[in-house]
Amino acid sequence: MAAAQADGDLLVFLADDFDPSPDLIAAYAEYHTLNPDLNAVGIGPGLFPDNFRTDIFTRWLEDSGKIFGVPMRRILAVWPKTFFYAGNASIKKAKL
Repeated sequence: MAAAQADGDLLVFLADDFDPSPDLIAAYAEYHTLNPDLNAVGIGPGLFPDNFRTDIFTRWLEDSGKIFGVPMRRILAVWPKTFFYAGNASIKKAKL
């Protein structure tokens, strides 16, 4: 498995068509520093660029949860504790 070859203690998964924010890695590092539990998993949203959200279908797809199984709202998305997807997530290498 490629993840086993990683040098760091934290694994970050990001879909190949996602455009990460400049602070993505720092945000995940901070999350895991504040949540040292080995079972802690960082989950980030999969959001369309603002210019795509002018289309009503795109807004519905993102906000309804039909695209990933849970709503990816721009305002405080809250995911179920059992939710994990590899589009934008982090996990400690030791947990994997």
